[in-house]
Amino acid sequence: MNETNERDFKKVLESINSLESQITALENFVREKLIKVHEMDKDTINYQHKVNLDHSKQIGEIIDLISYQSDAIQKIKGQLID
Repeated sequence: MNETNERDFKKVLESINSLESQITALENFVREKLIKVHEMDKDTINYQHKVNLDHSKQIGEIIDLISYQSDAIQKIKGQLID
């Protein structure tokens, strides 16, 4: 009976060691994936910032064109009235 208990104990110990390695491997896997997700989020934020800057630049250019057109219209109106 003592031999049976010892074998059972060894099997349980092997199972615990196996589970411990699997848990460690899983922790490493999750850590790597979290790092990748963080890097992707950083890239996404940087890209969105660039897009927003481009949109702001385009809006500024449109405002400049509208202002220029408004000035030209006012000048023409002034010449017609005179």
